[in-house]
Amino acid sequence: MAVFASLDFDAALRMNPSPVTSTVTLGDYLCFLCGGTSAGNAPIQIMETNNIVNSMFKFSFPSIWILMYLILLLITLQYPYEDLMGFGKNIMILSNKIHYWWLSKCVWVTVSAVLYFVVAVVCFSLTSILLGAEMSFEIGTYYPYFRFSSPDFLKNPPWNILPTLSMLIPVGIGLCMIQLVTSMITSRLTSYLISTAFLLASAYMQNVLLFPNVSMFARSIEVVTNGQVAWVELIIIAWISVVCMLTGYLYLKKSDIINKHR
Repeated sequence: MAVFASLDFDAALRMNPSPVTSTVTLGDYLCFLCGGTSAGNAPIQIMETNNIVNSMFKFSFPSIWILMYLILLLITLQYPYEDLMGFGKNIMILSNKIHYWWLSKCVWVTVSAVLYFVVAVVCFSLTSILLGAEMSFEIGTYYPYFRFSSPDFLKNPPWNILPTLSMLIPVGIGLCMIQLVTSMITSRLTSYLISTAFLLASAYMQNVLLFPNVSMFARSIEVVTNGQVAWVELIIIAWISVVCMLTGYLYLKKSDIINKHR
């Protein structure tokens, strides 16, 4: 992804006039990774006279942002099921303590999300520096040029990307918890599709319940006046995670989960 960002910046530098009017920094690279885009549910005016749809913003599909989470969800998809069909099944049968096994899987996906984003951000940052990024979190002119076409809600720079980076892990944990419980109730493929649909909904709509929005720099309260507030989303993620843990435990307790997944 850092290489793709470098190619993107290089293409922008070749434009005439170029939208990049300052040195490309590590902050610019990180914006490429988790910048996202302006929300897709902003007011749209349909001009019936000439059949033109005029929007107050330029929507750019946040493919890199979604891919970052899809990789995490794919990594954490298989192991809980494999453990349920293997060693974990023997533990549940012998101990008759399903809640221990379920709690261990909740802890596992949490730790996996933490390690994933720590490794990903560190590797991305080091690669960006090797590719010529200046060691600074300052945001230049490139990102706003391509992600904002309306200044109505845009705050004046400087912008701080660190709060957005700090929300990657909580959002990742929340998504993994949703996928974990849905994979137990339905199937691995269905749970992955549900997680993907949730991410797509978050890409096109900005809503407080669509908590992945808070990990988009373009929808952070640090950047726009109508942005997502981190502490509010943290409460929602914690609430959803607890509901997922309780739902999974009750489902495992009241259903023949072992025979169901054979």
